[in-house]
Formats: sequence, structure tokens, C-alpha cells
Amino acid sequence: WKNEIMGRVERELWTTNISAFAGSFGREPSEDSLQAQYKAITERNVKITRVFIYKKEDTVDIDRLPELMRKQLKLGIKVRVIDYDRFHYYDEEQTATENFNNGIGGEDFMILDGKFLYITKTNKEKTSVKECTFISDTERLKTAKTFKDTIQNFSSRVTISNVDDFMNIPEGEGEKE
Repeated sequence: WKNEIMGRVERELWTTNISAFAGSFGREPSEDSLQAQYKAITERNVKITRVFIYKKEDTVDIDRLPELMRKQLKLGIKVRVIDYDRFHYYDEEQTATENFNNGIGGEDFMILDGKFLYITKTNKEKTSVKECTFISDTERLKTAKTFKDTIQNFSSRVTISNVDDFMNIPEGEGEKE
């Protein structure tokens, strides 16, 4: 399914990537997934941005992320990071991340070409996929795009030179891509 999604993206894929679920697309070191993304980038000039949402206390994930992000950066994937606690923020209007998640249908989602949403829901323990939804609902897409902009502002840009120290990149660093 991952290769099929990448084969259908025409211009841009923007996605969150939650630490609690290692099987999330882009979180696993799958060569097939990486090659599908590389093919989309090199053959169709698709822009891919992946925002890794990590938990400071998940040392196993923290230890493996630099190598995983390095591989993606080398393929031309734009990588950003945000701490899970920061991801669950309140803005000046006290709009919780949960309101965005409810409007989208989940916190692990992809926006494809600005026209489609791919939402992954996990079980309560976040150990396996419970449901995946591929939709083009206008209201949910509008909510997802607004949340994307917010995440972009709060997340930090990862580069080859700062990947090993990704947890210490100042918030919003490298905002202009």
C-alpha cells in the first residue's frame, strides 16, 4: 500500500510521524518504502516533508531516529522534529491539539497534493494499526492544512549537520526551507 500511495502522489506529501507506533510509514527502516519515496522525488519531483514526533522518554526511539532521519535526508526528504508534549500544545485562543485531531480524525496523518488525507489510527496501546482512512473531505482537509501550518511553526528543521543533536534544535529553527 505504501508504494501505491507514493506512486499516486503528484506534487507533495506532508506527513506526521508518531513515535508511539514504530510501524508508521517512514518510521521503519524499510528499503522498499525509501525507494518508493526516492522514485517519487527523482522521477516526478515530488516534495516530501516528514515531521517526526518523538517522546523524550522513549530512549529506544531517540537512539534510532538519527540514522533513520539521515537516510531520509540523503534521499531528499525534508525532515522536521517536534517533541510529543509540544505537539500537544494550546495556542493563544486555547485551541488544543485535540480539537485539530478530532477535526482531522487522528494525529498521524498525511496530506497528499493538498487534496487528500490519509489518516492512520492505532489501537489504544499504539502498538498496531486499527484503521486507515483515505479521504478528500473538504472540512477535514482544511483542518489538516491549518494544523500542518501550526506544526511547521513549532517544529524544527533537521539537516545532515544537526541530525545527531535533533532534540536540541531551537523551535522553528530553519523555518524557511
